[in-house]
Amino acid sequence: MKIAVVSHVRAGHVSAYHRLYVEHFRMAGCEVLDLGPPEPPGIFGRVLGQLERFGWWRGRQTWRRAAQRIHAAEKASGGEPAKVFFSYLDSGFLEPKLAPSEVERWLPRGWAGVVNGPAAVKKAGQFSGKERVLAAKYCRALVVTDDSFVAACKTSWPGKPVVVMPELADLSPPATTPELVALRAWVGKRRLVGLLGVISAKKNVAALLACAGRALVERPDLAFVIAGDFSAKACSGPERRALGKKLAHLPANCRFYPEPISEGPHFNGWVTACDYLWLAYRNVVYKSNMLTKAAHFRRAVLVSPGGVMAAHTVQYRLGEIVDPENSDQVMAAFEQLMKTPADIRAFDEFSALNSNAKLAATVQSVLQAFQT
Repeated sequence: MKIAVVSHVRAGHVSAYHRLYVEHFRMAGCEVLDLGPPEPPGIFGRVLGQLERFGWWRGRQTWRRAAQRIHAAEKASGGEPAKVFFSYLDSGFLEPKLAPSEVERWLPRGWAGVVNGPAAVKKAGQFSGKERVLAAKYCRALVVTDDSFVAACKTSWPGKPVVVMPELADLSPPATTPELVALRAWVGKRRLVGLLGVISAKKNVAALLACAGRALVERPDLAFVIAGDFSAKACSGPERRALGKKLAHLPANCRFYPEPISEGPHFNGWVTACDYLWLAYRNVVYKSNMLTKAAHFRRAVLVSPGGVMAAHTVQYRLGEIVDPENSDQVMAAFEQLMKTPADIRAFDEFSALNSNAKLAATVQSVLQAFQT
């Protein structure tokens, strides 16, 4: 089977997912057209991109461009039509004013794609109107990242197969860099708490810094690091200015590395440099590849209550659930993390749920749906 695997998102974790999908469709014997994120547009393209953020144009342009890329790749590979798998439908493809009939006209062949699903599903048990394109007759399967969405899928689109993706992550062996060697030398015998990836207010950076300030006196055996993309693209406006002021005056037990961390060995090197990972984010109801990385590299986590990350953290004893705004609770959680033996945590059990074998089985389910 020929299959086009399509993504237009450059964000680190999404691009990692895309690479894994491409690899596993190939392992399943498919001829894969790898349509990863296109090159950034020029000035005119960027202006159009800004216009597409408003009104009805956004979803239509996203689908049209994807269809154009697919048709061009098919022509270059011999002209045979391909089935289509979208690595990440949430960004741009799902718009409330976009009718299924329009998608059927632009892409008249079997397709499926990954939907993280809106927060409303967790609260109301049903999807909002923007996912209406999933009713298109050529949409062969509903691929979701959280098994709690399954009931809502079956109610909203009866008769369509529902496939649940495991919590994917790039688990490449970690790289050791001079920067990380120097960081661990500075940490010494202390335990290191890390906040990694894109730096934004939703990751409760300010709350972590407040706890780091308390730890100077109360927990001298802890150190803290914040590392990742703090560019204007990642964080802008008043949020960036407020965070910037706090990050400019760090407690003495905290280091800040404001550079993007490439996905793969480099990012995993940062994960393994830490003893604990701060995942106490704001209003996160979805899965996170960070939890998969944490379990694989056997690092305990701090996670906010609510959502699937918290549920899995409790079920598999991966760390502590904390209200990040409650510094007393966070400080108590640090103590609990340091007292808890690693062997009581079900790292291996959780990792097995999100293994390559699980992903391979999921890919087979998608391919089976394409046969219908």
